[in-house]
Amino acid sequence: MDIFSRTFSIINGLVSALTLPGLLVLCLVGLTAVVLALMSPRGRMIFFVIVVLCYAISMSGSKDDETGRVPLPGFMFSVAYALKWILLIPLILYGLIASITGRGTSIITTFAIFTVCLYIFVRAVASGSWDRYFLWIFMMLGLPGFGAQIAKELGVSNIFKYLFFLGYCVIFLAILQLALRHGTELRGYRYTGFMPNPNSMGAFLSCLIVPGLWVFFECSRTRLVVIILAVLAIMLIATGSRASACQVLPVAILIAMRYTKRPLMWISFMLMGTVILVSSTWFLSDQITARFFSTSTSGRTDLWREYWTIGMETPFFGRGMGWIDEMNMYPPHNGFVFLFVESGLTGMILMGLVLLFVIFRNPARKYYYMFPRQLLMRRFIFAQLIGFLISGFFESWFIGIGYFELILFLFTIGIKDAVDREVNTLGHAYWDNSVFAMPAYDFGAVQTV
Repeated sequence: MDIFSRTFSIINGLVSALTLPGLLVLCLVGLTAVVLALMSPRGRMIFFVIVVLCYAISMSGSKDDETGRVPLPGFMFSVAYALKWILLIPLILYGLIASITGRGTSIITTFAIFTVCLYIFVRAVASGSWDRYFLWIFMMLGLPGFGAQIAKELGVSNIFKYLFFLGYCVIFLAILQLALRHGTELRGYRYTGFMPNPNSMGAFLSCLIVPGLWVFFECSRTRLVVIILAVLAIMLIATGSRASACQVLPVAILIAMRYTKRPLMWISFMLMGTVILVSSTWFLSDQITARFFSTSTSGRTDLWREYWTIGMETPFFGRGMGWIDEMNMYPPHNGFVFLFVESGLTGMILMGLVLLFVIFRNPARKYYYMFPRQLLMRRFIFAQLIGFLISGFFESWFIGIGYFELILFLFTIGIKDAVDREVNTLGHAYWDNSVFAMPAYDFGAVQTV
């Protein structure tokens, strides 16, 4: 069943359970709330936060077929699955309109993303699976524009505060699991939470810790922020996810270089800690030891080797988009290997070049020295995007619409583009003598939440 049919079936079930007056009142209230929220920058940002949380909740479904665990009450998964599409599609359309009208990402960034979308769409049409990637293309084109526009309206610091609020939600859901005794067991001594596996939980936690670090160091060093960050970090370590620990590492290195007196010492400690986190699993259980050190085909490197062999049979254009799902094969856990198998070297190289271009492109490089806070903000976002790329080597979230990291990655690209464009505009204005003093502008701190 595709996402639209499943969403509509959930809505039909809700409709059949309500009387006509109740349904009319519900529709009126919902429509009014959506319109009012879309008219407000904070409402749009709240929508986005809800979408990310619903994405995470709905990933594992109401029941894990492998272990039989029920992470959360079933109705929560049904509501989350329907709600994420109902709220996400208006935000995608808003981002598309913002980019088309010049208020979203720059033309160069939009065109670069459009090239890879066009190639994937052509390959999908040739494979007869264009419907699988239709919404993915709109997400690729719309979410960066939404991120750029919302960054101009709210400011980057406020956006990070909203995203860090998801950390409170995760802790609440963990407490709810304990209270309801839903899915509280560990999987191989690793914390799974409400996600389908420990790696997904670790990835979600790392995506929340990164904005939380900005909130702590640049916005609010309160005890509550420290406690939430500490709890999220403990939960991340408990997942035992190597990719998630590496995803936080670029931002952690930046923080050590910016906020400590002995950055090399702290960086060394962090690198050693990452190694210890991986190697310490040897002391926990034979199951995890086998996962990290065995040479069986269950390891990621063996999966990559197997898929690489399959991809080399059709190296230039791949086996066709959707081939892995159609063959019901285990995912390769690597976005680039996934692209190589389905779209060939052409698609893999094109995606890699586009991602590197939009991440490393810096049109305001010569002006950033005039805006130290914006420079720090830009470096922080850059480190965050590098962390996403590291995660992409361990999970196949580049292609497809079922993983929360894709929407956060595209959203962050839009934020980076907005900061670059704003600094570039202010720098041009200063050197063109259109202003007579250094602009006292603090991007990301104009408003407060």
